[in-house]
Amino acid sequence: MARKAKKFKGGVSRNAAKQSRGTTYGHLNLPKGVRVFKEEPRSRVDIDILPYEVTSPVHLDRDDEYEIAVPGELWYKKPYYLHRNIGTNKESVVCPSTIKKPCPICEYRAQLMKEGAAWDDEIVRGLKPSLRNLYAIIPRNSKTYPEEIHVWDISQFLFQDKLNEEIQENEQYESFPSLEDGYTLRIRFTEETLGNNKFAATSRIDFIERDNPYSDDILDEVPLLDEILVIPSYKALSAMFFGDLPIDEIDEEDEGEEDKGEE
Repeated sequence: MARKAKKFKGGVSRNAAKQSRGTTYGHLNLPKGVRVFKEEPRSRVDIDILPYEVTSPVHLDRDDEYEIAVPGELWYKKPYYLHRNIGTNKESVVCPSTIKKPCPICEYRAQLMKEGAAWDDEIVRGLKPSLRNLYAIIPRNSKTYPEEIHVWDISQFLFQDKLNEEIQENEQYESFPSLEDGYTLRIRFTEETLGNNKFAATSRIDFIERDNPYSDDILDEVPLLDEILVIPSYKALSAMFFGDLPIDEIDEEDEGEEDKGEE
């Protein structure tokens, strides 16, 4: 029996594009070949944080007056908000407020507070999104990670707050992400405990002069951090949270629209 010819037009290119996206790591859609770096309790690491080209017009760090985190400029971190333990599978999902869009979970939390729930109520507290940051880094002198670009995903509280303190103490180190005259960060992590969970917290950061500058060419290899967050649509997130609709993690019609916003 003759086989029916399959239409390849469109399907092949779509499949190729899907493969080029790399792997999905929780709420991150990583570029092909890029791995995640994970800090460990009671460890010391040396890392170089590299800048990336901002593409989002609604970056949370955006400051037009000083041209910080505006599209086309280089910046060193991608802040975002994350909800934890959502839905029957207790998933972590990026809050749409990251790109200044409405979030059904935040709306529900606001309604609870409007009805009299206290901000420290267990349910209200659990629904509050946490602030996190993505960084493009190169680990140095590590026995675990090769000296190549990784994506580091860590909470504001566990790293960035400590980094901010160090920069405010000595502003000469604020050029640490610079390709030409940046610094390697030597980070010491302690072991902290919350319930049954153990995690790493930054206790000290030293700034080490780099032996060699980076070439501008490395920017071609640095992931566009604005574009790797998996941000569910309002409908999909509502379905996951309330459990009253068929769920797709990202609505097909919303794919590619996640990071758009008003200038």
